[in-house]
Amino acid sequence: IQSAENGNGEPLASLGLKGSFGANPDLKPYDYDLRQARRLMLEAGFGEGFTLEAITSDVAEHVARTVKEQLSTISVELELEVVSRPKWAERVVVGKVTGTPYEGDMAFNMVDNPIHTMAFHAGLFLSSAGLFSLLSDSSYDELYNSAMKKADPAEHEKALQELDKHVHENAFMLFTYQQIRTMGVSKQIRVPGVPLNGHVDFFLLSDTGFR
Repeated sequence: IQSAENGNGEPLASLGLKGSFGANPDLKPYDYDLRQARRLMLEAGFGEGFTLEAITSDVAEHVARTVKEQLSTISVELELEVVSRPKWAERVVVGKVTGTPYEGDMAFNMVDNPIHTMAFHAGLFLSSAGLFSLLSDSSYDELYNSAMKKADPAEHEKALQELDKHVHENAFMLFTYQQIRTMGVSKQIRVPGVPLNGHVDFFLLSDTGFR
């Protein structure tokens, strides 16, 4: 976080972003513990290490290279391919749609459009049907599909929080960080209502005005 964002970030415990609907507030980020990591590697039979293959978009290259450096301390070699963001989408997203999915172990990209509900990213990044997903896990799909069938808002939120916990406990992703943006906005500026899902309407800024 210090090297990538000059300290303007918070460690993530799971998929859910802080403040988003369905994020589990009780989860704590994993400790950065090299001794524990090496111990787990030995227990799993990988004392000599192994190699992973990854693709990263150019906008996430700095994060991917930091991860590569950190993994090397526990004898995990990350073979990193850096491509443009459109090329990344072609390899990961279009490849999955056309039946030629990316066959590497990890895919790095920057999520630069925050969504108020974690249900969106839960489907996009980890569901077997998700266009950005490298995961195919029946236990996850079952929990995700069940959560998406909950019509009652309270039940839906609780189901998403359980899903977030499941992601955390199974380490389905490499949890990095959530950016912190600090801004100053005049009280005279009025911004129209933002929809629940967090997606900003194309005309929102053109309708922004002074009181």
